[in-house]
Amino acid sequence: MVHFTFHTGTGKILLYETQSIRRRILVPVSIVFFFLLFLFVSSLYWLQQSHIKKDVVKQANVVQQLFSASLSHEALFMASLLQSYGENKELRRAFLAKNRDRLVHVYEKTLPTLRKSVDISHFAFLEQDGRVFLRAHLPEKYGDYPYHFDVTHQQIQPGKFYSGAVVGPTGTLLQRVIYPWYLDNILIGFLGHAKGIGKIAADLKKILNADLVFVSNKSALNKEQLQARKEKTGISANNSQFSDFFLLDSTFQSVPEKLFENLGHLLQNNEDGIFRISAGKEKFACSITQLTNPNNSYIADVVLFHNITEDEKNLNTLTLILTFLSFCLGLLLFLFFYRYTGIIQQRLTVTHSKLQEKIEEHKNTEDALKLMNDTLEEKISERTFSLQEANKKLRASSERFQTVMDSLDALVYVADMKTYEILFINNYGLQKWGDITGKVCWQTLQEGKKAPCEFCTNSLLVDKDGKVRPTYIWEHQNSVTGDWFECHDQAIHWPDGRLVRLQIATNITVRKKAEEEKIALQNQLLQAQKMETMGRFTGGIAHDFNNILTSIIGFSELLLLKIPHENAFRRDIGNICEAGKKAASLVRQLLAFSRKQVMDMEVVNLNNILANMAQILNRVIGDNISLEFRPCPDKANIKADTSQIEQIIMNLAVNARDAMPHGGTLIFETGNILLDEEYATKHAGVTPGNYIFLQATDTGQGIPKEMQEKIFEPFFTTKKHKGTGLGLATVYGIIKQHKGSIFLDSQPGSGSVFKIYFPETKQQPLAEKKRQPLSMPEGNETILVVEDNKLVCNMISQTLRPLGYTILIASSGKEVFAMDSSQTASIDLLLSDVILPEMNGPEVAEKLQVIHPGLKVIFMSGYADDVILRQGIFESNMTFISKPLRPATLARKIRHVLDEGKKRQQSEAG
Repeated sequence: MVHFTFHTGTGKILLYETQSIRRRILVPVSIVFFFLLFLFVSSLYWLQQSHIKKDVVKQANVVQQLFSASLSHEALFMASLLQSYGENKELRRAFLAKNRDRLVHVYEKTLPTLRKSVDISHFAFLEQDGRVFLRAHLPEKYGDYPYHFDVTHQQIQPGKFYSGAVVGPTGTLLQRVIYPWYLDNILIGFLGHAKGIGKIAADLKKILNADLVFVSNKSALNKEQLQARKEKTGISANNSQFSDFFLLDSTFQSVPEKLFENLGHLLQNNEDGIFRISAGKEKFACSITQLTNPNNSYIADVVLFHNITEDEKNLNTLTLILTFLSFCLGLLLFLFFYRYTGIIQQRLTVTHSKLQEKIEEHKNTEDALKLMNDTLEEKISERTFSLQEANKKLRASSERFQTVMDSLDALVYVADMKTYEILFINNYGLQKWGDITGKVCWQTLQEGKKAPCEFCTNSLLVDKDGKVRPTYIWEHQNSVTGDWFECHDQAIHWPDGRLVRLQIATNITVRKKAEEEKIALQNQLLQAQKMETMGRFTGGIAHDFNNILTSIIGFSELLLLKIPHENAFRRDIGNICEAGKKAASLVRQLLAFSRKQVMDMEVVNLNNILANMAQILNRVIGDNISLEFRPCPDKANIKADTSQIEQIIMNLAVNARDAMPHGGTLIFETGNILLDEEYATKHAGVTPGNYIFLQATDTGQGIPKEMQEKIFEPFFTTKKHKGTGLGLATVYGIIKQHKGSIFLDSQPGSGSVFKIYFPETKQQPLAEKKRQPLSMPEGNETILVVEDNKLVCNMISQTLRPLGYTILIASSGKEVFAMDSSQTASIDLLLSDVILPEMNGPEVAEKLQVIHPGLKVIFMSGYADDVILRQGIFESNMTFISKPLRPATLARKIRHVLDEGKKRQQSEAG
């Protein structure tokens, strides 16, 4: 609410203000001006005094330095003179003879010259103990003056002299030099020079343009010295005595009486530092400096008198001039302000009259405004109420919006599309990155960025005409948190009108991991399906090959049994037989890879198999590779075909050897492990349960990641032109046929680790089988052979008939049951192929055993098809023989089955 009010009293106040304006302006300005003038003059005076004080201090220091330097210089000069006198033979003889007259005679011509040229006023000859023998400058006393010099031991060394300033017997300030006098390194006495220091003081006065006064402490003088000094100076006792001090000398030509009165007062009060003395019209700035000898012995006090009469006079003159000028300036300023304020006062008076008129107008307007004000108050109250209600609704809406934003399990933030400044971030973002509002998005939301992100979507959200494009959806892994996000980016208008980027990013890390695991499982499944397809293909080929190889190997061995050793064709037939065996070995590899091989399964200990192969493995891998076995302490029993497990170990050892051409280490390790549901979920083909693992670790070159997915495929090799590509494929097939799994972990340059898992069995291994004799046993039983391959039938017939057996041959089950019952009545054993046209071997056997209970059955096949597994041939311990058939093996198997059957019948009958 706004009120407009005018009062008539305002005009009276304004009139009073216009009348007192001069007083309110001029008085403070004048006070300030004169205060500044006082400060200026005071500062000028203080600066002048400081300058004088610095000059006096500087001169005092110069006095002490120059005085000491002059004493040293004069001492050297006087010592050199004494040294030359000491070399005078005539003086030396006179001194040794103690002839005073002769000494005075020799020296009396020299002393006037010394006094005139170098101011030396004293010369004395001293005894060895320091007592004066002769004062040559006062020959009338012939040295009988009772004066004695104290000479220390250090001062009586050849070439050294003693120098110092002293107060003489007559109270004169002297510089004295004592020189030791030697003859043939024997001290015979001393020579002494002395001169007044007045010349030094006069020189200092010229240099410094200041006077010096020398005073001494009375305790350093005796009565004779004091009396002599009084008589010499002619100064009254009152002026020459300053309590404990006595005037020795000065550079003043005429000593002002007033000056010494003030000096005596200062000395009695022990004044220190810089002080001022007045003597009539003259004024001095003084300082007291103590003079000492080089050995720090007290000489006297010197008072430096710096005449500041002219400086004081100049300072006072300058102060008066500046004060006068400042006063004139102040008067001019006063007149100016006086005139200017008069003009202002006149204008204010006119303005006052006009203002009175306007006040009357405003008074009339005030009544109208008061009425409008009441109406405005009512409208403002109504508007305020409306705004309060709207504010409540807005606050509620804002709270709902904030609640929704804070509850979102996704990142929501807004960033300027030009400056990249973050303008808003929700609670999810605050928990992840903290409050980063106002900061640059690519510096805070990402890591290690020195410029805007190369994947920034700003350019994708707006077209070249500035129109907003539809929402852009993309996926990205954050470099700070490592999480995957599905981002929905859109350009929107901020309240201030600028275009900004709104991003809603949902965390899809869990989904990504699930997709990755799904892809991995699909790859494993595709790999298994591919291997299964290739297995079926190779299994079918192997079946036909085994039939052909049965004929080749069988007829070759039969011929070898019939042909004498000396026959020339025996070698060729032997070569045919060996070629057949090698082809059979290749077929066995194909069957192992395709998991169609018939195996002799039994309970074996994996540790024992490894131990038995130690010697042959060492020969295979060579001396430059270290072989280590790390068997587990527990029983490692599995159900397996021993020869196939040995083939697995041999293949792994050969691959490790080829991966370590320069040597290394190969480690075989066994152990027990439980593979749980989680492990089985992540690894296709694995069933949860207890397993025995066989791990082969080498320190070789490793396998690149891009090759690891194909490592178990047939005909794929990492050995370029050296490998066949069947080694690891065979290993894979054997392991799968044993219901196991194999996994590879390898890094290039860090070696490889093959880990194989076999299902654990609680059964114990059986005793080792005895080797059967290599002979072909004979018999007289009737054998029914069911085989659809005529060559195989002929080979079986030519093998068994010479041994005494009666052979009946049929090519299918239908042909068997079409035979005359008289022929089949005496059948002792059925030798049947598993896979037959129209009716398979197990079905034929089952029907014949109904007709002939106790009929012995031997199945034969080139591969283990699903039909064999479904019939349960292996699980029911039915007799089985693998193709290709060899005559001796077939004969022994038939004899064994028939003999076992007779033993069983006899035991049952008994």
